[in-house]
Amino acid sequence: MIDPLSLQVGDIILVKLEDATGNEQQGTRPAVIMAIHIQTKLFFVIPLTSTDVSRFPFSLFIKATSNNGLSNNSYAMTYQMRTIASERIIKKYGKLEQSIMDILKEQMKNYLKLCSVKN
Repeated sequence: MIDPLSLQVGDIILVKLEDATGNEQQGTRPAVIMAIHIQTKLFFVIPLTSTDVSRFPFSLFIKATSNNGLSNNSYAMTYQMRTIASERIIKKYGKLEQSIMDILKEQMKNYLKLCSVKN
């Protein structure tokens, strides 16, 4: 297991999402760390897939680079964002480029606005 204190927002990590149900993303796969609650060792992540999911809103193409450590071009599935415990993290691949992080943050903001309840 990796030391959670060594991880940062923007890191691409390999995670175990084995308890998924329904249409939740599952399996062992890369994910991007979007936020960290260090006191509880919880990580808010966006899972990645090598399957083309561009037909779905709130997905983003990520080109594999030596900096981000991905071996395949991937898609970030912002609509699948979730919180995971540090025990689900297997290893770190690399760091996502800041320009891509900025787009993902904007997608998250827009997705959460879309899902907000209006009184």
